[in-house]
Amino acid sequence: MADWTQNTGDELAALPARAAEIGYTQQGVRALFRSSELMIGEGMALARADWLTRSLEPLHTAVRLLLLGLGAPRPAAERAFGAHLLRAMLAAGLLVQDGTDLTCTAQVRPWGGLLVASDRHPRYGDGVPEDHILSIGAGTRSLAAVAPGRKVRSALDLGSGCGALALQMSAHSDSVLATDLNPRAVAATAFNARLNRTANVECAVGDRFAPAEGRFFDLIVSNPPFVISPESGFVYRDGGMRGDAMCRSLAETAPRYLAEGGFFQMICNWIHPMDGDWQDRLAHWFDGSGCDAWVLRTETLAAADYAAEWVGNTVRSGGDARSRAYREWVEYYQREGIESISAGIIVMRKRADDAGVVRIDDGATRVIGQAGDHIERCMLGADFVARHAPDQLLDARFGCAPELALTMELTPDADGWSSDTTRVRMRSGLAYSFDLPTALAAVVAQFREPKTVREAAAAAEIPDERTGDVLSLARRLIAFGMLIPRSAASEDDHVR
Repeated sequence: MADWTQNTGDELAALPARAAEIGYTQQGVRALFRSSELMIGEGMALARADWLTRSLEPLHTAVRLLLLGLGAPRPAAERAFGAHLLRAMLAAGLLVQDGTDLTCTAQVRPWGGLLVASDRHPRYGDGVPEDHILSIGAGTRSLAAVAPGRKVRSALDLGSGCGALALQMSAHSDSVLATDLNPRAVAATAFNARLNRTANVECAVGDRFAPAEGRFFDLIVSNPPFVISPESGFVYRDGGMRGDAMCRSLAETAPRYLAEGGFFQMICNWIHPMDGDWQDRLAHWFDGSGCDAWVLRTETLAAADYAAEWVGNTVRSGGDARSRAYREWVEYYQREGIESISAGIIVMRKRADDAGVVRIDDGATRVIGQAGDHIERCMLGADFVARHAPDQLLDARFGCAPELALTMELTPDADGWSSDTTRVRMRSGLAYSFDLPTALAAVVAQFREPKTVREAAAAAEIPDERTGDVLSLARRLIAFGMLIPRSAASEDDHVR
């Protein structure tokens, strides 16, 4: 069967518009399946999807062919795509005749306003090719949600895979360089760029930063082969380096390619050693980087559980093969002294000086909408806190973020209703929330209009002996982007 990545994609440029016309969009597919995710799977999930798309109306036919990997009769495909476009899809090898039905050789997923082609994930029992190109997964969606929303001159998608992030960045970048060690992935990115009529994406094959040598970027994103594995058989999964050395090498190298004020954002896995402090070990990745760094941890798994998850994802045959692979992975972790493994996102921001702030936090329980601007605000806030003495913080003016909300819970008592705690939370971006004593929440409420911390404490009638508590609260809220410096002096004081 012909490799779909070797087609130019030019003759398919009418497909995105036709897909939108028949409702084959992210919203349309979600409505069909009544799910926030585009469900692709096997077993009963696929059986349900087969049933829901049985009518073979145009949307159903597109979903069957492009998303689910199911067959559809040629007349139904012609009704969905039109005769001319259908002939182009067949000529390009995107659709092929399979008995009495047509089937699709790739998965073509609607994402935002794009169509993004990738390899289909093999059914259970089939092997995964070494040069397999993943579809849009959780890592891609996470990076897309935290990317800065402002216009940039140049961007780099390092380890582009199917090119989804490169295409997303192209909308707010003058130019995008997409690189991958896997030549098929680079070809897939080029295919998707032409499919979506995106002219400002340059594609290059190469290892890590080699294709970007001598260039500087305002934004670098990477969803690398981060899995901590004893193997090196899958280009998309295995970095081929010991432990978490792949992710560490990218974090250590990226600052050389960042323009001043530029951001590097990476999906990452890192180890918790059996001996030693994992946070201290991780913080050393950023020594001498000239960057602020923020690690947002999303998950931690015991090494044995991590092995089970990844072996299950890539060893598609059952029985002895899975048992052998699982044993090899667990024994590898034991030899390497790895107790558990965390996943998360690393964000680095290139400074004008070398006084970088490094912080490691648990990520927000969810991200609401786009969080890029919120992340930038948090990093500037942490820098502001680090560079101001207590008295300076007390006399700096702040206002509350527009996304901030205070929620008070009342409980009955002998005198009526009372509240001991109030929750402060973000309604969009990184949806952090904290419970506060109601007395301190009254301080936060004062920042509806710009005030100094000292003025807000006085207005909330906080006694002087609790100034330390007020300062601790202010530092936390500033670092999480809930309070924003408002005076001209404060804003100019940010290191850009």
